Amino acid sequence: MASKIPAWIKPAFLGVIAGALVWWGVLAWGLGWVSAGNAHITAQQTALSAVVAATSPFCVSRFEQQANAVAAWQKLKKSADNDEQDEFLVKGGWTAAPGAKTDSDFANAIADRCAANLLALKELDGAKLTSAQ
Repeated sequence: MASKIPAWIKPAFLGVIAGALVWWGVLAWGLGWVSAGNAHITAQQTALSAVVAATSPFCVSRFEQQANAVAAWQKLKKSADNDEQDEFLVKGGWTAAPGAKTDSDFANAIADRCAANLLALKELDGAKLTSAQ
């Protein structure tokens, strides 16, 4: 003898599925819920932004304090693209504290911000800087 499934089971099951999907949507879009992986990525990006914001002024300061700052600024200005500028600043040692080793992602992000700040300078060591290449 086969047991008979009540007629209300199918609509109840579909209602549970639909309710779960709606609740997931409310959590994701309405309440800002994200997966653990997305939360981890967001935390890493936030940390990188904080480190860059905190350290890029030191990069600019170290760059300005060198003896040949104007010549170095002109070399930085002549660099063809952002990657060359980043490499120039990283190799020059301005993106990390003396003797410290910095992760390449952090160093490049710091160099990016530092280059933008340096190229925005109007004056360096009393010399007027031109924005034209």
